Amino acid sequence: GRGSITYHWETRNSNGGQWRNISNSNTRRLVVRNLQQSRQYRCLVSNEAGGTRSNVAIVTVLKITTHPQSELAAASSTVNFTCTSSVSSNVMFSWTHNGTSINGQSSTTGDTSILTITSVRNSDAGSYVCTVRSGSLSVMSNTATLTVYGIPTIISHPMSQLTTVSMSVTLNCVGTGRGSITYRWDTRNSSGGRWRNISESNTSALV
Repeated sequence: GRGSITYHWETRNSNGGQWRNISNSNTRRLVVRNLQQSRQYRCLVSNEAGGTRSNVAIVTVLKITTHPQSELAAASSTVNFTCTSSVSSNVMFSWTHNGTSINGQSSTTGDTSILTITSVRNSDAGSYVCTVRSGSLSVMSNTATLTVYGIPTIISHPMSQLTTVSMSVTLNCVGTGRGSITYRWDTRNSSGGRWRNISESNTSALV
C-alpha cells in the first residue's frame, strides 16, 4: 500500500476469546518461542489511511493431554491404557511394550487412543508408551508400567486342634500377595462330605 506501513500482531486462545496485543510485534514476521499451547494469531496492517487485519492463523501445538497411567492388575483381568492428543484430525497413534510395537490391540476415536489388554498374563508386565504423530511431528507419552500379580500365597495355614464339646476354637489363616486380599472360610463334617460356606467369615481368624 501507499504511505508508511506498520504491523502489529494479536493473539488469543485456540478456542476463541478476547484478542490481546503482542508487545514489540511491529514487523511483518512474528517469531513465537517456547509455545506451550495452541493459539490463534492475526496481524493488523496500517498506514495513514487506516488499517486492515489479516486472516486468522492457527498455530497448533502437538502434545499429549492425557498420558497413560500405570496399572496394577490381576492375572486374567483386562487393562486399558488411554492416550489423548491435542490434535483430533490427521493424527496417528502407536503403542509399544518394552520397546516393541503392539499391533491390533488399540482403538482410536478422534483425539483418543485406548490400548486394551485382555486376559492379562505375566508376560504383559512392563513398560507401555504411546507415540502420537501428525505430519512430520511426533510426541511420546510418559511411560506407564503394568504390574501383574497372581493368586495369593498362604503363608500360615490353619492348624488342626483337639477340643471338648462347647469350647471355642480359633483358627488362623494368613495370605500374602499384591492387591486386596480377602478371606472366606468353609467347613464340612470331620469324616468328609460337602464343603459349605461359613457366613460372615471374612477375616484371617475364625472364632
